Amino acid sequence: MSVQLSDAHMDALAQLSKDAGGPLLSIDTSTSDSSVAMLGWPGQEPVSFLEFEKGAVPSQTLAQSLHDAMSRSKVDAVDIKGIAVGLGPGSFTGLRVGLATAKGLALGVGMPLYGFSSLALWAVSAQASKVAVVLDARQKEIYSALYDCDAGRCEAVIQDGTRTPAEFKEALPQGEIVFVGDGRAVYGDDEISWNESILPNAALGLVMLADKIRKGEGDDLRLLNPEYHRITEAERQARLRRQ
Repeated sequence: MSVQLSDAHMDALAQLSKDAGGPLLSIDTSTSDSSVAMLGWPGQEPVSFLEFEKGAVPSQTLAQSLHDAMSRSKVDAVDIKGIAVGLGPGSFTGLRVGLATAKGLALGVGMPLYGFSSLALWAVSAQASKVAVVLDARQKEIYSALYDCDAGRCEAVIQDGTRTPAEFKEALPQGEIVFVGDGRAVYGDDEISWNESILPNAALGLVMLADKIRKGEGDDLRLLNPEYHRITEAERQARLRRQ
């Protein structure tokens, strides 16, 4: 994965690493463009990333890849000062694997765990002021949201949700908007400004959560669950059978 971080983001991450007093980890496995960032790990770049094959959800390799990275850096789980994890919406399997891995590490040593919106991560990764995130949710629907972003902070103008393309188009305001995500084909509008080079960068999840990380205000692990924003296909079929 080609990772691009602005100078401002690099400065913010460098300061966060110092303030945290130890290594940090950020995981987002909501789509096939999975991103895992390691901040301040000994023997590696200030910000380094796990690499996954394009299109592969790391359901089988995430835990082992993290273990290998920890071994190379001589980092024990107890050394990690916090983990940020994407909660979705996105791939059911990817979200379950990412959150289960993060919870396993956090529970094992009592480290703080911080959840973030995976759509907000796409938005902040675009490094633009107004960003629409559109992901293919199947069934002719999209996971979508509109964010206003500034200096690593993103505020939802249209909240994360599952919609039809028509519903999202109707809700969008006028003005210049950058579109990102893997849902261009299902969205079906060739006239909008779509940046297909943007991929989610998990390091920016740490930027979004910087204030909470500095305060050590981790989320309640018992209440931290994937945000699917839709029912599973099995649940859909069960509903149809009951009708």
